[in-house]
Amino acid sequence: MSLNIHYTDETEYYVAFSHVSGIGPLTVKKLIKKFGSIQSAYNAPVEQLAQLIPAEILKNLLEFRSQQSPYSLLKSLLKKDIQVLTPELPQYPEKIRNIAVKPLCLYIKGNLSIITDESTPAIAVVGSRYCTPYGRYLTNAFTSRLASAGMTIISGMAIGIDALAHEAALKFKTGTLAILGCGVEVIYPPANTRNRLISAFSDGVLIIEGTNKSGTLITAKHAGDQGRSIFLPPYNLNATYGYTFSHLMQNGGVFVFSPDDIFEHLNLKPPPLPPDMTLTLSEDEIQLMALIRQEIANPDSIAEELSIPMSTILNRLLELEIKGHIAKDTLGEYYIC
Repeated sequence: MSLNIHYTDETEYYVAFSHVSGIGPLTVKKLIKKFGSIQSAYNAPVEQLAQLIPAEILKNLLEFRSQQSPYSLLKSLLKKDIQVLTPELPQYPEKIRNIAVKPLCLYIKGNLSIITDESTPAIAVVGSRYCTPYGRYLTNAFTSRLASAGMTIISGMAIGIDALAHEAALKFKTGTLAILGCGVEVIYPPANTRNRLISAFSDGVLIIEGTNKSGTLITAKHAGDQGRSIFLPPYNLNATYGYTFSHLMQNGGVFVFSPDDIFEHLNLKPPPLPPDMTLTLSEDEIQLMALIRQEIANPDSIAEELSIPMSTILNRLLELEIKGHIAKDTLGEYYIC
């Protein structure tokens, strides 16, 4: 969906600068201050630019300037249905305008109103690519409830927790925003370059799980710097992936026992559960679901725990899988959907 955006002469020069290797928002800000406008900065004489930017970066700019027309570059993006928002445009999101270092350009494919309509609450969901069964359960339990309430779900579109969060949003037909750390035509982004925007677009960040070296902590740090709430669901403190919970609880995180705690913290009234989130389970199914939540996730372990024949366990698991309550990963372990 495209909005009625009236691009200015400045827009094409923001786009051009954003394509030059080594030039970022701080450099462009310095150049605009020196030359008075972004257009004058882009077309400034070589000898004046050489006083402000390093030789290697100046070389990149001059090569790009000689080969590309800023207008043609913008036009080619629009032909591919890639919308561009730059700081001089009124549609540039206020949430992003107010962070310390705002991007020169936001390149957007899809429903632009998800970004420009900031009246809809948005939650970022972050966690590990190689997520645990419990991490999957947390993601589905929390994100499904938040999405069913119409909240926009934000993540980075990587495998693992990100993908589960986006899937929940699609299931409940709410807005979902994937922040890529590279071009919009590249599906799998690098891990760390997108973190500050994931948190910046949100009203709060739901931390699922992560180690002490994960990008999850980087996103949490940006969230704290930007004044966003950091929501922490329960996690086993002895688990490797529970590091983020214990670390962030010591550093201003908000403990949330259920999605309703997030609604309350954001001063939102929790809506009723939709019909497909109200489960009717037998006692046997409740028993199985409880074990899977505890990460007793493979049929052998479940059969041993319950002292029930394997054939019976497999039949019950299959019934739950057909109903869409659980799913099986590539290792043959089950997790809550």
